[in-house]
Amino acid sequence: MNRIVVFQISPVSCGLSDYFTITITASLMKKTLCLLAVSLLITASAFGDAADIYFDNAHQCQNSGDLDGALTNLNKVIELNPGYALAYVNRGLVKRAKGDVDGALADFTQAIQFKPGFFGAYYSRGGLRQDKGDLDGALADYTKVIELNPSLAQAYDERGHLKHIKRDLDGALADFNKAIELNPKLANAYDNRGAVKKATGDLDGALSDFNKAIELSPNLANAYRDRASARETKRDLEGALADYTKLIELEPNLAQAYDNRGHLKYVKRDLEGALTDLNKAIELNPKLANAYRDRASIREAKRDLEGALADYTKLIELKPNDVPAYNNRGLAKKAKGDLEGALTDFNKVIELKLDLGEVYLNRGLTKFAKGDLDGALADYTKAIELKPNLAQAYDKRSIAKKTKGDLAGAQADYDKAAELKSRETHAR
Repeated sequence: MNRIVVFQISPVSCGLSDYFTITITASLMKKTLCLLAVSLLITASAFGDAADIYFDNAHQCQNSGDLDGALTNLNKVIELNPGYALAYVNRGLVKRAKGDVDGALADFTQAIQFKPGFFGAYYSRGGLRQDKGDLDGALADYTKVIELNPSLAQAYDERGHLKHIKRDLDGALADFNKAIELNPKLANAYDNRGAVKKATGDLDGALSDFNKAIELSPNLANAYRDRASARETKRDLEGALADYTKLIELEPNLAQAYDNRGHLKYVKRDLEGALTDLNKAIELNPKLANAYRDRASIREAKRDLEGALADYTKLIELKPNDVPAYNNRGLAKKAKGDLEGALTDFNKVIELKLDLGEVYLNRGLTKFAKGDLDGALADYTKAIELKPNLAQAYDKRSIAKKTKGDLAGAQADYDKAAELKSRETHAR
């Protein structure tokens, strides 16, 4: 879960004590943009008027988007009061927003050293560790937040999300249930719980949670994405299309949304609409492998073999061990008459240890087209060995045997192919 952290800090006076409220607003980078607000109330150490002024200046700079100015003023606060934990957290948030991840992590850790009970520092560090891929460290920080503030629903939601990533589905579900118990209006928790339910096969429960998340937060992009996926699994393609369209409305630069919608349009045989969406997905993210896969299939359906070959080649560049890409490119090359190129691709599929009867059948067809009857027969036989009910393999081997003069063998294979085809017809 990547975040771009923006922050607000407002000093307020309550009687004889000085308090500060931190509002941490986090948006999930690229895919989510889901706003999360956490209010943290802590008692601050007293510091002088000069530090107060720099602190207020930092707050004003931050509100105006001047991160450099905020950083300069927070540096001054820390210079005047080196033990002030809140200033380290705020400076860490500024550094994070500026992309200085290591500097932010150091500041959050320094805040914890000065004030071990400051759960806001653990919360901030947990989010940063998660973005850095340190899931165990992030889990430990969110657990500490819960220990210090067991009523903070967002902490359970964040920890539950991490448990889901680590495939602890029962633990994740327990955390999301607790988050919802503490805050029944926390839309993210419903969305995240729905994702866990979907992973366990409870599609109806998942859809119920996604619907609730959207009811609570009609612009929660993640919920539309997740509901679209669940609807697609239940074969509600129209509903899934509607959700992807809403997701694109909310996130017009999200390449994956165009890719997913394009795939659905392809399934529904709206080739032109699918092509438009896949072109957009690739424009937004030229490294989105699946978009090339789907676009290649569409181009093949439209008889654009050159375009399909280009897409399969790009897909292989992005995923060098993608077996279906080599197989499909081999078929496209064969259709264009490039038999050597097709053989190379089919050989690569077999080299990658994919023992599929269809692959040997395809290679056998290519060898037969090149006049290599013995090679073709060997591949047809291997295809039958791997897939004894592959009627086309018997049919093609029959032709190869007949060409070589083995009429009895050819007749036996022809009869077997006819028998298998008859079974397939009756099975339908």
